[in-house]
Amino acid sequence: MVNAYFLDTSALVKRYVPEIGSEWILSITDPARDNDLAISQITWVEVTQRFCTPSAG
Repeated sequence: MVNAYFLDTSALVKRYVPEIGSEWILSITDPARDNDLAISQITWVEVTQRFCTPSAG
């Protein structure tokens, strides 16, 4: 069975930054699971901004 998932920016960031929910995101994005994944065109811009902007704090 193939499942389809839409990943927003926060979900995609969880793939690279350990947070609550990261394990689930890693499991659904595992190529062996053969899931269909979709993102919006702006997501890569938002992800790049997230990693290039210093954290407040």
